[in-house]
Amino acid sequence: MTEDDKKVIDLHIAEYNALTTRATYFTNIQSILLTVFIAWVVVMGNLWDLKSENIVSWGLILGAQLIAFINANFTDGYYTIVAYIENDLKPKIRELIKKDDFWGYEPYLVKKRSKKYKNKAMVGFEFSVVTLSLFVIIINAAYRFPNKDQWDWIGCILNFTLLIFIFRKTYNTVKVRLRNWK
Repeated sequence: MTEDDKKVIDLHIAEYNALTTRATYFTNIQSILLTVFIAWVVVMGNLWDLKSENIVSWGLILGAQLIAFINANFTDGYYTIVAYIENDLKPKIRELIKKDDFWGYEPYLVKKRSKKYKNKAMVGFEFSVVTLSLFVIIINAAYRFPNKDQWDWIGCILNFTLLIFIFRKTYNTVKVRLRNWK
């Protein structure tokens, strides 16, 4: 192995460290989002008597979906990092060191997962937020629309629009996971 090869390996390892640090930040921020959601529910609950019920009900759903959208972006980023490490970075290092017995955690997990359910279960889990959001929006709309006003229409349109963004991000996340794990 040449001195240049060692320098390239050091650069790849530095990139790996930067990516795993970023993934750790993503995980930490995702755990904070649960606290943000709970705080949002408490704030909106305290506004229930002070503001119009329709603004609060649609605002509660909109805030929850915004948090879900942020979470979906972090999940997508996390899957993209793992796919990049496994499919791009690892082969580059493998070629330089002529060994394959490093960074074995992801392949270990793939072997442990049940082949029968791994894709179906994960896709169902990843789309659970979209499904739950759709259900809550429909229930709220059914409850709200007999007495609808402009805020109900605005709330419904904003929530369905954000739901579309969440669906698209979740769909992209699933594509990264299903297509990039070897």
